[in-house]
Parts: sequence; structure tokens; C-alpha cells
Amino acid sequence: MSITDIVRRLQVLEPAWFSRNSYVNEMVGGALGTLLIAIVIGPIKAVIAFQILSIMYERTIDPNGWSLDDVLQRLGGSLIAAALWILV
Repeated sequence: MSITDIVRRLQVLEPAWFSRNSYVNEMVGGALGTLLIAIVIGPIKAVIAFQILSIMYERTIDPNGWSLDDVLQRLGGSLIAAALWILV
């Protein structure tokens, strides 16, 4: 079983409203991923690192293939999380 198969199986477990509103899914993922990385390297570097990981995920692992929309939605979540981190 490949990592793509594992991701596909996990995506099936998502609630239906989460799948229909994928921008929520992607923005929350971007925010949480960025915040986790920011703990170690700070918010600005975390946005950059997370976007690199996001692009790598889309190009190699995502069962649905490349989606610029997903990457940009995660970027939105990343930027909001970093801005809040800096302001608070």
C-alpha cells in the first residue's frame, strides 16, 4: 500500500460537508501546519517551509493530483496563521 493509497483512505473518512467545502479543509490545514512549524522556526519561515511541503504533497502524494487551488487555499490559511502569530 502506497502513501497515496493511505491518504485516499483517510480522505474517505472526512465528513461530507468538509469535502464539499474543500477551501475550509485546505485553509485549516494550512493554518495548523504553519503553526506547528512556527513553533520551531518562527512564523515567516514557517509560511515558506509549509508552502514548499504543500507543493511537494500536491505533486507527489495527493490522490487527486495537482491542484493550484488547493495550494493557494493553504497559502491563505498559512498567511492568516502567521499574521495572528505575529500580532499576538
